[in-house]
Amino acid sequence: MSSEFPAANDKLFRHDLSDWTNNAILNYLAGKFPPYAAGYREGFNALITECVAERGLNDILIYPIVFLARQYVELRLKEIIIGLDFCANGTNEFPKTHKIDKIWFQFKNLYQEIGESTSELEFHNAEKIILEFATMDPLSMAFRYPVDKEGNNTLSISHINIRNFGEVMNRLANFLDAISDQIAHYADITSDMYRDLYVSYE
Repeated sequence: MSSEFPAANDKLFRHDLSDWTNNAILNYLAGKFPPYAAGYREGFNALITECVAERGLNDILIYPIVFLARQYVELRLKEIIIGLDFCANGTNEFPKTHKIDKIWFQFKNLYQEIGESTSELEFHNAEKIILEFATMDPLSMAFRYPVDKEGNNTLSISHINIRNFGEVMNRLANFLDAISDQIAHYADITSDMYRDLYVSYE
């Protein structure tokens, strides 16, 4: 890491430099959840890869790893709920809470509302992991701050196996990404139906 201090002409958010290939494009999916969720998944995986390879940073990288993983789950579920809400009601609502268990159960209810089953073993297994997250970090604060507003420790455990965490998280992410693809397809069909309906009355 560089030992330099900030310079007078430093500016964080620039896009006008000669090495334009290092620019990140932010507005091609403005207001959309998928790139955020995908980015958080890539982020926690990159950090896990670093930890498993080096091991020297496990004790400090665990915090952004779990935070990014939880953000992935929350945003992927909210993205799916937006698609389900569009299919079921023609609107694009999503839960405004960070309580991941409530978000999960809203997803299940809407998924069933469009005629899909949640009784398969995969749903049961995914729900166990979601509820484990909800118990460990109910409001997405435990891995962001060491203490809560009352000064109490936010974590109740002392060790986490990072390799195992990554493997389990990626199985959950594979499941959620598959549901996301499914609902995106349903939303496209719903959008076509709405378009055909309105065109037929023109």
